[in-house]
Amino acid sequence: MTDELENLWGKLSLTEEELTEVVIEQDWIVEAKEVRKNCLIGKLLLNKRVNMEAMKNVLCNVWKISTGLATTEVGNRVYVFQFQDSKEKERVLLRQP
Repeated sequence: MTDELENLWGKLSLTEEELTEVVIEQDWIVEAKEVRKNCLIGKLLLNKRVNMEAMKNVLCNVWKISTGLATTEVGNRVYVFQFQDSKEKERVLLRQP
């Protein structure tokens, strides 16, 4: 399994946009801290608006969230994901994407 993952990792390539540095502005961090400590900040690499409810539903399915997830746009395609359960947030951080 490890060899397979290393092989897949070796084939990974990023687009020009994905190679650009993502800057998390201080006011986004302050806003996230105000919302709650069970938050993650993420940026969608899309050039079009996203249906927030659809995005939330997809993430809940992918991350297997059972206790609830709130999403708030805090910048240009930058979102705060607020988990109701800190254990689910930690699990998402460990498993990704």
